[in-house]
Amino acid sequence: MESAVASTAVELSDLNLEALAARIQDRSLPWDKRDAVLNALGERFASRAINLDAPEFAPSLKAVCHSLVAQLPDLRSQVVRSACTAISQVVAAVGDHPALGRLLQHALLPGLLQLAANGNGVLASAGRECLPTLMMHCHVPGALKVLSTSLRESRHVAVRHSCCVCLLHALPHAPILP
Repeated sequence: MESAVASTAVELSDLNLEALAARIQDRSLPWDKRDAVLNALGERFASRAINLDAPEFAPSLKAVCHSLVAQLPDLRSQVVRSACTAISQVVAAVGDHPALGRLLQHALLPGLLQLAANGNGVLASAGRECLPTLMMHCHVPGALKVLSTSLRESRHVAVRHSCCVCLLHALPHAPILP
């Protein structure tokens, strides 16, 4: 069993970001293999082994973020927690990179807010714990619109609470309007 895990780790370390994203995009892959890919992906960003200035980084980041969001509705709590951890590690490593702005606004925030409204407490708490990390590391003006709209329109208490917490983290970095 240990040799299988070690060979999987070596195999994953040789793949580029788009190949890792393609592996987890397919939800028919067994959950333990998707979990290993999610962990490898998060570790790659956490170790800062990514060249953020490379021209191919923006498309790779888009593929990674969409693949991570695709894992959020999974019924296996381990996969969802690993996806949330990987999202946190990606955002912490990338920060205010221009490629992350639209992804945060149109994919990551809506996916995590939907997860925060999940009836399964373990899954919902994974989403609620990940949301403030996004706001601490990525300061995108469009995120304020998503959060304020969700705060105004959501009937779910956990979503409104998460929006308030995120706004508390985001507002100190918001541009001051005249």
